Amino acid sequence: MASQTCRARGGIFLALHWIFPALVALGLGACGGGSGGAGSSTDTTAPTATSTPMARLVNQSAFIVVTFSESMDTAAGTWQLSGSLAGESNGGAWSMTTLPNDTLTVSPAGNWSANTDRSLIVNARDLAGNAVATVNLTYDVYRGALYYVDASRPDDNGNGLTPATAKKFIHTAVAGALSPATVVVNAGDYRLSSGLGTHVVLRSDVSLYGGYDLSFSARNPAQNITTIQDRSTTAGTLAAPNRAIDGDGSAGITPDTIVDGFTIDGSTQGGAIYTAAILLRAGAAPTLQNNKINGGGGASSSYGMFNSSSSPTVQNNTIHGGSGGNSSHGMFNSGSSPTVQNNTIHGGSGGNSSRGISNSAASSPTVQDNTIHGGDGAGSSFGIENTSSSPTVQNNLIHGGSGGNSTAVDLIAEMGAPNSSPTVRNNTLYGGGGSGTSTGMRLATQSFASLSPRFDNNMIFTRSGTGSTCIAEISQFAASSSTSPSSLRNNNLFGCVVAYRDVENGCPGNADGDNNPGTCTLAEMNALMDIPGGVSGNISLDTTALFVDLDGADSNLDTMDDNDWHLGAGTPASVTAGGLNGRDQNPAWTFTTDKDGVTRPGSGMPWAIGAYEP
Repeated sequence: MASQTCRARGGIFLALHWIFPALVALGLGACGGGSGGAGSSTDTTAPTATSTPMARLVNQSAFIVVTFSESMDTAAGTWQLSGSLAGESNGGAWSMTTLPNDTLTVSPAGNWSANTDRSLIVNARDLAGNAVATVNLTYDVYRGALYYVDASRPDDNGNGLTPATAKKFIHTAVAGALSPATVVVNAGDYRLSSGLGTHVVLRSDVSLYGGYDLSFSARNPAQNITTIQDRSTTAGTLAAPNRAIDGDGSAGITPDTIVDGFTIDGSTQGGAIYTAAILLRAGAAPTLQNNKINGGGGASSSYGMFNSSSSPTVQNNTIHGGSGGNSSHGMFNSGSSPTVQNNTIHGGSGGNSSRGISNSAASSPTVQDNTIHGGDGAGSSFGIENTSSSPTVQNNLIHGGSGGNSTAVDLIAEMGAPNSSPTVRNNTLYGGGGSGTSTGMRLATQSFASLSPRFDNNMIFTRSGTGSTCIAEISQFAASSSTSPSSLRNNNLFGCVVAYRDVENGCPGNADGDNNPGTCTLAEMNALMDIPGGVSGNISLDTTALFVDLDGADSNLDTMDDNDWHLGAGTPASVTAGGLNGRDQNPAWTFTTDKDGVTRPGSGMPWAIGAYEP
């Protein structure tokens, strides 16, 4: 909903939401006060503003017009445009409607980029120097034809081109849209069945936006809950589970196909064996953002997202793996390279095992800026499980979960598979609360397999007590496999009974006094000779008490939403300024900011260890 505010100079604040033009006029008439006019030496009245379009939805070529109640100062530096639309605009042009320079028209330099929540912010002042209240406008820019879906319609006979002729079902609106198109959906429960073929099948350049109110004049997905729910009772298969949304890349699905603002649920009905909220395959690459995704309750397995040979952009979602009878996965990637960023991902509550993200079959996703929890699988839980794949994992908070054996990052190299070279940098990793073992990072290889991960600039800790290891190498075939990381630098390992378990050459010396060359203290780890990229800058300093709020307001480390793993004010400089500078490494590290987007210190200056600068 496009909105703006007007504020008298004395500080009185009035917020206006554009609903009906008559109300707009009435509301603006109430702004102001004082005396004098433009240019008057006694003018102390702040100008007011109106804007068009007033509707939330605008097309890619729309002009945005802001009209002020008096002439404005148009000299360079006295007014500004900002927001996501500003950089795509012509910079704005002033003209006269009633008074000279009382109208600002902002048009796209080409076309506005289609997406939700595009913003334009205008700051300006009149000739007497009185500032108008900041004009904040928010639009959903749609691409192509606009189609409406309304769950309250009595039938599906409308053409969908107006709110009055809206379609009743999402899947028919998508199937019948003339591409390029945008389908907007208001609040409601949209129940469908992939077993009956009524699920949503994505199409090239047809986007879906949920979260609108009944009149389509306002959008708030958190309030106007728009649910797409699969109700299949058929079994589904491992390769093609039952699903609410299906995307086949052979249909040419690119990032221009956007799915935004929905609650998407896999089936929880009896008879379903493999369930997913979203299945993408054969090169599908849509943009999935701002959704709540749940994998459902397949009797065998459930998947929040199942990506097979696909490369979607997945951002700003909440993803839950569901309650699969055997296993649950927040996201499963097979031969896929998605970009996964700024999500909250939970592995679910699989009966035997759960995984926040599972990578297999030479997947190479980019996983960054997420909060990931391995889930509650009774036997085992993994924040990230990686099998013969080479992801980039950086800037994340990863919790191994609360399974019987829990691991934050589990890396596996299979016999005969391609070399696996994951990069794990700039994360905060907690091994989880596993009652059996709690491991920060685990490296496992099969015979004649090669695993060469890079571990740099992480904070790694586990629960206390027996079975806790910060980094563990696991292999029964050490003579015919390679398990050691290629780089191990700038990490803080703490809270672990064993800092490092080495399966190949063992630790030099016996500083830990256990006569076991495979269990290393930090000092022994830093002397390991079988890591080609070197071991340097690693420390062991327990900072759990120095996090801002390790276990949140509920004193529960497993509920991640309220946990705050930023470094507290009392964290020693050996952590806050004790790390290597990634710009100075060879090759340079692929990031220069922390998880909050704060720029890391410049070349030659030490970085903080882990996901955050202080």
